[in-house]
Amino acid sequence: MTVWVPDKNKLVKVCLHSRGEDVETPWAEDLGEAPGRPGARLVRVGNVPFFHAKPTYGDVLVVEYDPTYNKLTWDSGGLPYERILERIAEDGGLTRSSSTTTLCLSRPMPGRRSSSSIWPARR
Repeated sequence: MTVWVPDKNKLVKVCLHSRGEDVETPWAEDLGEAPGRPGARLVRVGNVPFFHAKPTYGDVLVVEYDPTYNKLTWDSGGLPYERILERIAEDGGLTRSSSTTTLCLSRPMPGRRSSSSIWPARR
């Protein structure tokens, strides 16, 4: 498995949720404007979310600014897991079981409390 390393100058916090429930804010790399979606951005998720089996590390999402969360936001729209790829622009290839394995094998960064992220502490 190849490890993706983000451009640290393009890191953003995004908000993931399902119709306002299970809200999480993982790091993501901003990949630029989403084609055909004015104001929307493409981002690659850089964490393994706790509440969401998908999206996960490496997935590319279309996100839009939501003033409720004051962040670029992705809503699963309540889709069941079997259909969640309909809301993911590019599947990074990880599933809950493989992303859990990745977590177990990763080492925490110095000064970090968790090994669930490859992102630096924000200062």
